[in-house]
Amino acid sequence: MAAAIAGDPLFWAGVAVGAVGVGLMAVRSAIAFPALPDPEPPLGEPIAAEDTEIVDVYELEHRPGSVGSLSGFCLAVEAHLKALGLPYKSRLAFSEKFPPRGKAPYIEHFSKGGRMVGVGDSDAINAYLMSVAGTKPGRMLEADSEVTNSGRRGTIWLLKRLTTDRIYFVGMYSAVVPGAWDEGAKSAMPWPIGALFQMYLRRSMLDQCRSAAGGIGRFSFKEAMASIEPDLDVVEEAVARLAGADGFMSGLARPCSSEVSMWAHMVPCIFEAADSDLGRSVQRRPRLCAWLLRVATHLFPERVAAARCVLGE
Repeated sequence: MAAAIAGDPLFWAGVAVGAVGVGLMAVRSAIAFPALPDPEPPLGEPIAAEDTEIVDVYELEHRPGSVGSLSGFCLAVEAHLKALGLPYKSRLAFSEKFPPRGKAPYIEHFSKGGRMVGVGDSDAINAYLMSVAGTKPGRMLEADSEVTNSGRRGTIWLLKRLTTDRIYFVGMYSAVVPGAWDEGAKSAMPWPIGALFQMYLRRSMLDQCRSAAGGIGRFSFKEAMASIEPDLDVVEEAVARLAGADGFMSGLARPCSSEVSMWAHMVPCIFEAADSDLGRSVQRRPRLCAWLLRVATHLFPERVAAARCVLGE
């Protein structure tokens, strides 16, 4: 019997596939992403807005017809750049450049004199960009500190955390399971690199879903949705109270930084799951949809058609 098994080509094909799988897992475990070096100049001394040549943004791809990057963290950075009026160029992370720490977004801010500041992590990037822009005329974004009502500012901050730490990961989970996000990564890279990176990205995202938001990825999507329905109710009620029928939660003529980050984390996951329980749940909340569309119109008027499609309007 052993001789028969040894002579079976299917047996050896299975062994080969298993060996490749073990090898890929070993490579994945052995990858040590380089630490992000301290930028020069330090973050406390950003390149001035008037001295900016370009900001290169390394992010996950923009799907054709989408509102923006597939990643809410990446879209938040792009939204800050657009609202602050800083010149930038979107580049594909992992294809054009492998970001330090293996995470997107990552920016490289170049001055007209050739200096470069590299910053990783979306919150750190957005804080850096706010310090770069300062009081730049014509910006379409308020700093959180400029929201004069401290209670309003604290509420917006907590809503952002609720969105980025819970609701966003349910949306990501709904997109990862059918492979909506990793197919885009695969198509953007040559074979076999794209196929291998697709496997890595899918595994990485599933790991995030299983560790984030109370291990949301360990439950069925139906169970995950049931757990955030109360969160969506709270978000809609708070948005309606703070923003009213035609304003922003900041209470000012422009959204604030945390408000934009919150918006950026809701839109991509809804877009990727527009025809899912999550998409339909958001679409059943007209006051929340109206605010999402209002912010989209303010930041990216050229993408409003995509936003309307996402929100079912």
